[in-house]
Amino acid sequence: LIKDQTGITSPFIWTKAPTRALMYIQDQVLSAVGSPLSDLIFAPTYGSDFVVKQSPLEAIASGNTAGIELMIGNMADELSYWSFYDTPDSHICEQTLKENLFTMIDPGIEPKLKELYDLYAQDPQRVWRSEGDIILAMGDDYAFRVDALNVASKQSEVANTYYYRFNYPINLPEQPCQDRRSPHGAELPFVFGSVNTQAGFDFIGKPRDEQDNAARNALMHQSILVWTNFARTGDPNGGDMPEWTVFDPDTQPTMVFEEEMHIENAPFNEEYKAMSEFMKSFNVFDALR
Repeated sequence: LIKDQTGITSPFIWTKAPTRALMYIQDQVLSAVGSPLSDLIFAPTYGSDFVVKQSPLEAIASGNTAGIELMIGNMADELSYWSFYDTPDSHICEQTLKENLFTMIDPGIEPKLKELYDLYAQDPQRVWRSEGDIILAMGDDYAFRVDALNVASKQSEVANTYYYRFNYPINLPEQPCQDRRSPHGAELPFVFGSVNTQAGFDFIGKPRDEQDNAARNALMHQSILVWTNFARTGDPNGGDMPEWTVFDPDTQPTMVFEEEMHIENAPFNEEYKAMSEFMKSFNVFDALR
């Protein structure tokens, strides 16, 4: 995209350009192109003309990842993080069936979206949630969970694979869209052992009380154990954590990271299957071309 917009095609120029110059060019291209998904406009790109030639699923199918263990997963409320980008007139947690990230791109998708909405809304774990919450959950699956599960399913055919769902409710009352949810990136203070530092507080807030403090420290201990076990051996199991079952596409065993870590088979599976079908006919990047 940047090459197309600037006309600079020489690899030598791009490799030698100062960082400040590249950042300036990126900002100028972003302003010129614009997009309802402008935050993702410089996301990784693959294809025959790029450094990365294949999608992850194509790479797995080609045998490029055989024997490489994988641990992959998603946060329970990924998109709530993007409330940091809210404007006075647009709030990501206040989307409606008529006005949302999907209909912004294709207004004609609303009837199909309503079918999905009804499915998501009937789940007992979501009956109390608002219209905006349900739309956000649909966006989470579209942007994160479906593809992550698809990669896990394919990789499990060629190597041991482990899937997780991180579901710790953070404490940021000044960010109502994120408060008591598990937004994108909120697992990082647990994995890197910083829940009791200012950097950790910036991500997940301070403990609500002593019980919450104990819960988050226990979860931090488990998270560090899991990630270091996997980094060393390719297997997250060990120590005092519950047994983490190798991923199977049929049962989708998922380690749920919350106050009591546990394995749950195929959480929100009907939603996953319905969104997978929806994604076959609606691609946000195709719609933007």
